[in-house]
Amino acid sequence: QQLFEQQQQQKRKQMRLWRQQLEGLQSKLLQCQARLEAQAEQKQALERTAAPATSTSKVIATNLPRYELHPGTEVIHVNGSEDSEKRFIKEVRTRKSFLASLDKQKKARIVVAFDCETGAQTLPGGNKCRMLSIAIWSDTDFEKWDRSKTIIFLISLELVKFSATFDAIRWLINPAAKFRSAHHVLVFSGSDSKWIKAANLMGPEERPWQDIQGHIDKHRHYRRSLRSIVSESLKKELSKSRPRAPDWSSPSLTKKQIQYAAHDAHSLLDIFFEKRMYETINDLPTVKEDFFCDCTGT
Repeated sequence: QQLFEQQQQQKRKQMRLWRQQLEGLQSKLLQCQARLEAQAEQKQALERTAAPATSTSKVIATNLPRYELHPGTEVIHVNGSEDSEKRFIKEVRTRKSFLASLDKQKKARIVVAFDCETGAQTLPGGNKCRMLSIAIWSDTDFEKWDRSKTIIFLISLELVKFSATFDAIRWLINPAAKFRSAHHVLVFSGSDSKWIKAANLMGPEERPWQDIQGHIDKHRHYRRSLRSIVSESLKKELSKSRPRAPDWSSPSLTKKQIQYAAHDAHSLLDIFFEKRMYETINDLPTVKEDFFCDCTGT
């Protein structure tokens, strides 16, 4: 009995020690997070005043109008509810039918832009992607671009219930070889590809994703943030104030989370059409599966 009590006492002592160490690590983590947020705010403040001093640098104006979605653009959070997933699956099936019916006439045009919102913790398989923001536009001609005809889905991946939802995501972001002249996928850079791969959303074929950052900054020796590119290309101010400690797996997102995620994906469509990239789409740089760039990010 005495030996047992000694062992229990040692265990309690060890538990107290571990608890103290854990609290110390949590405190350091919060300090690091605070420093990173402060550095991000300083970086944004510097970007508002001037770009890097090169012969081609431009001052980033601070009085630009804010980037906003068209009032007619629908934003849907796929949050684990049956209705939201069925709506997403239905929209994707509509695009499939649209491609199949018009592709032979070379009239179908679908442009998809996506972006990953990541969390601090890594899920099984090395995945950090908590939510996928997908903006979709389709019509018979690129010249018919209309911002009001886009639809945006914010998909909380951990809440998805139907396998058909994942199948629909794979179809959207992995164009089939026979449809690649009509079905185009935009990403800001190659950095999201590792999360897509870890989330098991890669298709079996090579992904011809158009690299917006790589195209815009192809003649620069550095890569700029999405905010800087939007300022230059669209003459709009993209708010990149990330929501504090966002829970992208929540079935109910805040207004700031919805705006942040929706703007990331939709701004890629705006840049694509504003810069008329579709005119030289075969010359745009593409992202390879194994291209995990260490870019400036967003």
